[in-house]
Amino acid sequence: MDALYALEGRRGPITGNPVKLNLLLCGTNSLATDAACVEVMGGSAAAIPHLAIAGKYNLGALDFTVDGVRIEDVRHDFDMPQLLPTFRLRLASLARRHLFKKRPYPPYAEKCTGCGSCARSCPVGAMEIQNSKAWIPDYRCIGCLVCVETCRRGALDYKMRNARAFEVAKRLYRLLN
Repeated sequence: MDALYALEGRRGPITGNPVKLNLLLCGTNSLATDAACVEVMGGSAAAIPHLAIAGKYNLGALDFTVDGVRIEDVRHDFDMPQLLPTFRLRLASLARRHLFKKRPYPPYAEKCTGCGSCARSCPVGAMEIQNSKAWIPDYRCIGCLVCVETCRRGALDYKMRNARAFEVAKRLYRLLN
């Protein structure tokens, strides 16, 4: 887990406040590693619903041992987001999902070699290779952008629906918080 810098705050991972931790955490059990990260953040892994459920179903262990620096020596009490989102946060999430959906597109089609890595990585099979080029039918795409991340040639990028309205809404949201 890269924790050189971490973000804290109630607005989510993109607009959080950076905290310099200078840490790298690793382990052989991903659940225990996540639990250690929660402890570094000043929380309790048992209080995080998805970690508690994973522990309940034996998908890993919430207990761990530390080699190296003690957690007490690196703990930083993070300003944590609410576990249950408010109506305003739910409304913002709904708007982001439907009004401001991100879609992949091939602005640099000349870079596309038709290797198919984007199509193989698409979790819903929406990406296709046609005439040795990437093609994305809008109606099947869920906007996860995995195809953009896996394109080795940089042929894909994304654009957001209603991008200017999103910028206005984001500024308004920040003013109200």
